[in-house]
Amino acid sequence: MSATLDLPCTECGRVLRVAEEHRGKKARCPACEAIVAIPSGGDFQLAAATQNDQPQWYMLTPEGQIFGPVDPDHLDRWVSEGRVTADCSLREGETAGWRPADERYPILQPPPHQAGGSPFAPRGETGAVAAAAASRGTQSTEQANYMKPHRGGLILVLGLAGLLAVCPVAAIFAWTMGAADLRQMRQGRMDPEGLGITKGGMILGMVISIIDIVAFVVFMFLMLMLAR
Repeated sequence: MSATLDLPCTECGRVLRVAEEHRGKKARCPACEAIVAIPSGGDFQLAAATQNDQPQWYMLTPEGQIFGPVDPDHLDRWVSEGRVTADCSLREGETAGWRPADERYPILQPPPHQAGGSPFAPRGETGAVAAAAASRGTQSTEQANYMKPHRGGLILVLGLAGLLAVCPVAAIFAWTMGAADLRQMRQGRMDPEGLGITKGGMILGMVISIIDIVAFVVFMFLMLMLAR
């Protein structure tokens, strides 16, 4: 029985096992179909002997492809190059079972995800939750700083002007401006501190405006009746 030699593929790293009589020839890798030159010198025999003393590893990809056997140093190089991912499986030797790659290389494990509002949050997350709450409070304060100032005092003065000075224009302005400002307060775009006086001025302007409109209609009706 002729001796065999193990030669790693220069492209995919798979170890090719060739007969010793093929020294100095070329072989085709069955995995990637790359052409690999088979050394003919004594250094190849020394490298093969060193390789046989080390444990051999195989890698199974999620697509079902198997690469190897390779020595641990070669496998470490695959990990550093990103060729081994957490969804790959590794096996030491030909008879061992497949194990997840992230068991041998924990660096492949994805970072843990912590939910902010979980009542079962691990220790240390309370600070993150407090920071998030503080951030939301800061955002609310900044949002309040960007609100429009209310015009409740002006609207109330216009409503009183419509009542005391019998000025329909002022009453109409109090009505329309008050309705617009109340809508912006409900939408969070205007300072709600003037809600009370804004609503009072709007109601006063609305009542005076309706009275003025009814009085104008009655006056026009009487004028038409007298003109006949």
